[in-house]
Amino acid sequence: MEAGWDRTSAFVELTETEVRAMLAPVGATVTAVTPLSSGLANTNYRIDLKGGPPVVLRLYTRSPAVAATEVALLRLVRKSVPVAEVLIADTTGERTGRPYAVTTWLEGSLMLQALADADEAAQRAIGRGAAETLVQIQTHRFDRPGFCRGRQRSMTAARIAMAP
Repeated sequence: MEAGWDRTSAFVELTETEVRAMLAPVGATVTAVTPLSSGLANTNYRIDLKGGPPVVLRLYTRSPAVAATEVALLRLVRKSVPVAEVLIADTTGERTGRPYAVTTWLEGSLMLQALADADEAAQRAIGRGAAETLVQIQTHRFDRPGFCRGRQRSMTAARIAMAP
């Protein structure tokens, strides 16, 4: 859990023009941009769209390889784990100079907050739910163990993106 951890990268302030450019492939009109306080390295915004559900704009502040790996993993586990759907991904920063992704907005509470607000029985239920999710993640197999980082491991973003 991230209680007491410090943010490792400065929050990236965007103009509305930059946000609109990043969301142009969605083809929707931006009605509100709200910075999200969660996140220790990346910058996240909730973007409200005219006539549609909100989305999350995630700016990756570390290397493009980290962005590519996260997007690929989200796409890989989406059928078995409740994660946001990736709508747009520019993991190289080619479009705007920064790696970013736009995902669906998922309603809910951060696990840390949910645990803090819960009684003991609810905390156990949250723990069971987290364990069940981890079991689902474990159903995805790779040819060797290790961290999912670029060329150092067998699971590259290109291979994951092509996974069924």
